Amino acid sequence: MRSKPLADFHVPAIGLGTGVLADDEDAAVAALREAFSAGLHLVDTAEVYGDGRAERLIARAAEGHASVRIATKISPEHLHPADIRPALDASLRRLRRDRVDLYQIHWSNPAVPLAESLGVLEDLAVEGKIGAIGVCNFSMNELREAKSVLGRVPLAALQAEYNLFDRHVERDMLPFCEANRMAFLAYSPLDQGFLCGTARGRAVLTEIGRKHGCSAGAIALAWLARRACVIPIPRSMTAEHIRQNALAGDLELDAEDLAAIERACGGAPVEVPVDHIRVVPENVGNRKIYATLDEAKRNIYGLTPSPAELASQISSGDFLKPIRLRPLADGYYELVEGRIRYWAWVIAFEGGKPVPALIRE
Repeated sequence: MRSKPLADFHVPAIGLGTGVLADDEDAAVAALREAFSAGLHLVDTAEVYGDGRAERLIARAAEGHASVRIATKISPEHLHPADIRPALDASLRRLRRDRVDLYQIHWSNPAVPLAESLGVLEDLAVEGKIGAIGVCNFSMNELREAKSVLGRVPLAALQAEYNLFDRHVERDMLPFCEANRMAFLAYSPLDQGFLCGTARGRAVLTEIGRKHGCSAGAIALAWLARRACVIPIPRSMTAEHIRQNALAGDLELDAEDLAAIERACGGAPVEVPVDHIRVVPENVGNRKIYATLDEAKRNIYGLTPSPAELASQISSGDFLKPIRLRPLADGYYELVEGRIRYWAWVIAFEGGKPVPALIRE
């Protein structure tokens, strides 16, 4: 598989995400080893994934695979300067390593000055415990600040969602990464299996896949990876999905393919009145959902950043990305993704301004 630069080393054009691993630990380790053997040597994880379980399983799977590069993430509640080194040491123990290739801030913490957190990360990089520093889920203002704060060690990578349905990063973030020679790690590159926002788009991807002898998912990954800085990190735990992901790393789409994909999958957010959106109150997996504005304002689950903190960013003109909606028969919409951002938007504008949204068919 062709490689791409990340800081001062190279990684495969397609990586591997580990947000959810199989409940059977032996099966999860076997799938990881199969991915490594297929050439997917960049694995992305986080201390919060399975409360450290993902890091421990990666350590088991990486035995005998010396070329595997590991990227992990520090949670926002650990960004106080005194907490960073213990958090990294805990990740390194779970990973059975004395150095992590890429250490990323998972989400910003508005309660902690970014310069203070990054100063500690720079120290750790100089010491050799971190190969490179990255950030995830940052707004453009936060990204610019991180880049300007770092002096001894450059900002190596940004990780954010990017797929054929949600392309908001194309406006500012991808050009910023390209201009500053940063890698862009694209999570959820297959749009949680939907591939794109429309049935027509999925049909076009399937047709192009037949032309190239691969799956529609491989075409979606190849479309992302065509940009020099983009490294998709799909989460795939079956042998066939892993094989298709690896194929995408060397797949070249021609001008006809790209034009067809653009016609079928292009789209932009629309603005939807917030009172036309219904929030389903049930929690989804391990994600806590605020069912009411009062719950969001009080931040009853103690999330960081909180809806109120995100509202402050939004009020200053710094919005991370659109929410996702599904149309209902009565003309309203169901909120399916971006619940914290939704409440933050409502708080910021007191319910009086339509929210940018992507509509799922």
